[in-house]
Amino acid sequence: MRATVEVDETLLRNARAVTGARDDAEAVELALRSVVRGRHIDRLLGRLGKTDLNLSLEDLARLRSDA
Repeated sequence: MRATVEVDETLLRNARAVTGARDDAEAVELALRSVVRGRHIDRLLGRLGKTDLNLSLEDLARLRSDA
């Protein structure tokens, strides 16, 4: 998809340098993927510890041995 956006030149140059992107389009795509991935991780971390598993020690041992 093509889109026209105005991006700070210094920011784009720095993004290319730290990502190793070959061109501006690749740098922008890598940055967008990083933002999306980061938000997914934040959501998953937000759910951590909020699920009640109701496992007994025997259940836990059985699950460990099945893995």
